[in-house]
Amino acid sequence: MTRTVCPPGLGPGAVIGLFTSSYPLAVEAPEAAELARANLEAMGYRVKPGALMGRRDFYRSGSIQERAREFNALLADDSVDCLMATVGGMVSNAILPYIDYERIRRRPKIVIGHSDVTALLLGIYAVTGVVTYYGP
Repeated sequence: MTRTVCPPGLGPGAVIGLFTSSYPLAVEAPEAAELARANLEAMGYRVKPGALMGRRDFYRSGSIQERAREFNALLADDSVDCLMATVGGMVSNAILPYIDYERIRRRPKIVIGHSDVTALLLGIYAVTGVVTYYGP
């Protein structure tokens, strides 16, 4: 049985890495994406956009491999304290086999998302025992 682990909380100046595992929100609604970033910064956080921010590949932000690379790159970035999905969609589950679960076990980070990102949240918890967060 996997032990439940809570990642460290966020304090002022923490870095939130934005990942786009599904729908390309920043392309479809750039003003909404900018407002969200500005709100996070107004709360005292620093924001680091993932590599797929502003990218579109039809109904998604990138290929399965590109989306997995973006997620794993934010996980591997020691300056990033939290990974937050830009929005849901319908294809986040495709990256589940490519997530670096061992890295999550070694250095738990907050992962937050909603809609189809729920598949990632539950997958991460099921494999690693690291608590994830559902929210927009």
